[in-house]
Amino acid sequence: MGSIEKTLKDEIRKIAKREVTQEIRKLRSDNTKFRKALVAMKKEMAACAKASKAAAKAATSTVTASSVESEENAASAKIRPTAKTIRTLRKKFGFSQGEFAKMLDASVPSIVKWENATGKLSLRAGTLAKFAAIMGLGKREAHQMYQEMTGSSAKKAPGKPGPKTKAKPEAVKKTGKRGRPAKDAVKTSAQKVVKKAKRGR
Repeated sequence: MGSIEKTLKDEIRKIAKREVTQEIRKLRSDNTKFRKALVAMKKEMAACAKASKAAAKAATSTVTASSVESEENAASAKIRPTAKTIRTLRKKFGFSQGEFAKMLDASVPSIVKWENATGKLSLRAGTLAKFAAIMGLGKREAHQMYQEMTGSSAKKAPGKPGPKTKAKPEAVKKTGKRGRPAKDAVKTSAQKVVKKAKRGR
């Protein structure tokens, strides 16, 4: 009887150990799967957060750009330049009609036509926007903007010539005979005058 009980206990222990081992392996496998799923989920969350930030940034920039564009359009819509305004601004910058045409992205005949027109001018929206952008510039800023747009500097208008200065002739030393200094020449002339005066007496 003792041997039978011992054999039964050993068998039961082996069976229990086998089942426990199987359960542990199953738990470990499930744990590994859960960890991998958690890592994948974290990556997806990070990607979603990054995408949402990018979308928010793009939306903000779009709204800002549209608001700026609408403000520029509103400002240009209020401007109604005249021939005098075009001509005065061009002369203020010191531009030729060709250079001013490049600033407004227009043609030279258009500039000539605008400067000789009467009343308010009806310009395109793009031309009005560019005109509004350069109205508040100074001469130096306008020339810098022209250089950035065309890659070359505007030709400077010829200035008024300065007063002509006559060159002073160099002083020439008077010399008498055989290279004598001026003092001896003066003395000789004085002696001649004295002699003539005596003769006249």
